[in-house]
Amino acid sequence: MTVELKIITRNESTALPRVLRIVARQGCALKRLTLQPAADDTALELSLLLDCQEAPLQLVKLLQKQILITDVRLLKEEVPLAG
Repeated sequence: MTVELKIITRNESTALPRVLRIVARQGCALKRLTLQPAADDTALELSLLLDCQEAPLQLVKLLQKQILITDVRLLKEEVPLAG
């Protein structure tokens, strides 16, 4: 299942490793990562394209609990067709 997430987090050195660790622990493989700082450099906008075995709702919940993260949005969820 391909999943696209958009995450807004504080611009701190530990933010990206924390996010990637949570993604990995949930069994998702990173296909694409885009990182963009906010205009005032206090926040980062992460766009992740993931290949997940399970539905991403648990991943979203875990990310929302992180103190550095201010917003998590599930943009797209594509389930491959069987065949």
